[in-house]
Amino acid sequence: MDRIMFYMLIFFGGGFGCLTRYFIDGNSLHAYTPGNIAACVLLGISYALYNYRIWSDNKFFHCFVNIGFLGGLSTFTPLAMFSIVQTEENMFLASGMLLGILLSYCVLCFAGYMGCNYFLKYVLKRTRQMSMLARARYLFQFKMVTADFMKIKADYEKLLALEVPLHIDSALGPLVKDRNAVKEQAMHHLRILLALTENYNESVITDKCASYGFEQMLQDAHKKGELGDITKEFFSVKDQMEYIENMVRSMTGAVRFAMENAVASGNDKGTRKTSKKRK
Repeated sequence: MDRIMFYMLIFFGGGFGCLTRYFIDGNSLHAYTPGNIAACVLLGISYALYNYRIWSDNKFFHCFVNIGFLGGLSTFTPLAMFSIVQTEENMFLASGMLLGILLSYCVLCFAGYMGCNYFLKYVLKRTRQMSMLARARYLFQFKMVTADFMKIKADYEKLLALEVPLHIDSALGPLVKDRNAVKEQAMHHLRILLALTENYNESVITDKCASYGFEQMLQDAHKKGELGDITKEFFSVKDQMEYIENMVRSMTGAVRFAMENAVASGNDKGTRKTSKKRK
């Protein structure tokens, strides 16, 4: 049902954009029509609004305005016809002229973005969100990490199917090596999750982005279907950490697990005190 609504928004937005272009440009076949110029500038402004999280999750704005209206307002036909006519139907020269015109329109789009970006950043004092490229990189890394987690989870469930205490070596017999391997993989995976989260937080600080936690970003990406099928079970960073903690506890034993945590916590505090003294 949502997809049908998106199609309708794009359809009506495109139609409204085409009518607007006709009222502005008429039948003009000039390379730089007011409609195309306005569409490029508005597209740059639209991306700036998205980058500063003003319209980031507004699907009506994205479908009706960006894809529909701005797509209908801009047109390739006048550019192509102008290039062919001006070069006396020399297709080689027409192609070169067309590429030059398109490049100038890209500059217009970039100018619209920079102008709106300056206004939002320095006049309204807004903070932008993480760039789409950086966000896509972290989502890709999380997908890779999650694939490793699912493999560890499957290996652990095989051990659970044995229905024996996993923290007792004598009960497992020769499968002790398999248990230790799964435990080691789980601890390594936990360190990767912590490193990924820390890198994301450092990127937010370094790039001076708006405060938007890694966990929240992943939850939003999952709802949008950017991490795969939304109907399937989703394990966020927090979910994976909790699962691994319970997994290691079952394979170590409650008492031993508590002792190892206490030792690890003590070592961590000692490291912090040493680093403070050095400072």
